[in-house]
Amino acid sequence: MNIIFFLPYKSLNFEMLFLETIFLVAACLVKTPAALYYDIPCTVTASIFGCVASFLIQDLHIRETRMQYELEYVSEHDELTALSNRRGFDLHITQTYEQCCSERSLCGIIMMNIDHFKLYNDSYGHLAGDNCLQRVSRAMKSTAKQHGAFLARFGGEEFISVIHRVNEQAVQHYAEKLLHAVRREAIPMNGDIVTISLGVCTQVPQKADDWMQQVDRADHALYTSKKSGRNRISYWQKESQ
Repeated sequence: MNIIFFLPYKSLNFEMLFLETIFLVAACLVKTPAALYYDIPCTVTASIFGCVASFLIQDLHIRETRMQYELEYVSEHDELTALSNRRGFDLHITQTYEQCCSERSLCGIIMMNIDHFKLYNDSYGHLAGDNCLQRVSRAMKSTAKQHGAFLARFGGEEFISVIHRVNEQAVQHYAEKLLHAVRREAIPMNGDIVTISLGVCTQVPQKADDWMQQVDRADHALYTSKKSGRNRISYWQKESQ
């Protein structure tokens, strides 16, 4: 942690000592490695000439716990879209698969890709591209929340969603809602609008570490959507491998 500066509170506690020092209640601004700032209460010993001689940070344990939580949040979320990132996804799918294996319940994984995103960046610039990613993310996040699903940015213009404790029809319905949610955003793109392609795989997990295989299958279905003209949903089937 780096101590940045002292910020005295409006009502200060003064106590004159024999050594011509003053104790006052203040706050020091602390910067964490993740560039998050915290206003932490401390006691400062200052001379009558205004020079800080020493300080003692109070309630450090409580604040460190909060900082640790914030640092974990930053490490598991994408800065641009505020969605979970790849690490956040790995943690979530591991827990979900353990639950599904225990309950013998179905898990649906949906891979999504923004269609022709490189062309969008080339046409409108990277700042517009970032804005496009944010708008698409918000549209899908709202839909995911309505269906109790998990959503993450998998990398670049690719996203992944997990939905479980539902049947196959519910997974298909959710995928269709995602497709239409992005269409409704109507983000202009060279005379048309931005769309997404989706690949879906549903299965009842047999082992807790089988999720990587299911992700590969959803990715294979996504490739089928892109190869078939994009702006559509494809479902993984055993014979399609």
